[in-house]
Amino acid sequence: MDGKGWPDDDKVVAAQVAPPEPTVGDNSGEVDEAEKIKDQIEAALKGVDTYASIKDDATAAKAQSLRNRLNELSGDADKKRDELKRPHLEAGKVIDKHWMPLVKSAKEGANAVRSSLEKWETEKLQRRRDEERNAEQARLDAERAVSEQKGEAAVLEAPKVETPPDAPAGQIRATYGKAASVSAKVVIKDVTDWSALAVYMSNHPEAQELLRKLAQRALDAGRTVPGVTTEEIAAVR
Repeated sequence: MDGKGWPDDDKVVAAQVAPPEPTVGDNSGEVDEAEKIKDQIEAALKGVDTYASIKDDATAAKAQSLRNRLNELSGDADKKRDELKRPHLEAGKVIDKHWMPLVKSAKEGANAVRSSLEKWETEKLQRRRDEERNAEQARLDAERAVSEQKGEAAVLEAPKVETPPDAPAGQIRATYGKAASVSAKVVIKDVTDWSALAVYMSNHPEAQELLRKLAQRALDAGRTVPGVTTEEIAAVR
């Protein structure tokens, strides 16, 4: 009644949602809506630390009021952002509809050619590896033959095995455009032991984060998850 608000009001919320009193100059020019919302958000954010530690229900009620106001301001800003951005998005969609089919069709064709090139280069690489293995086996056979013979002369007369030179860094030179580089890369063909792979990768931060999310999803579904400790908390929606 005296204009000071209710005891359980958050001061920032009460000040922002109360009807503003007209002041001189209100109609002198249009107020920047973004700046207005920004000022309100900054004022509301200053009150967040007040509720860093909540010890009673009355304070919780005030904190929830401030949370509601911040969510409201966030929604207002997002609606305005969407309103201003939408015409640009629609214009972008028109451009994409016209050009993206061309981009995708050309890229798909280029990727198909790359796949064929990789198959050919892989075939060449496998032949190269076979030659290397055969050369290594021939070297081992020659050494074994020498070891089975006696005398220094026999060792000197051991057959010499030629080892294929290392393959140079490959390139596919084109008559048009740039050359493509070719290098050997080890890739996973199949997983033969998921448990072993999981154990090996279990110390990787990304794997741990994924496992944590999957475990939480299982807990949310009411399942019992091994290898974790749990606690019951209150979730505020």
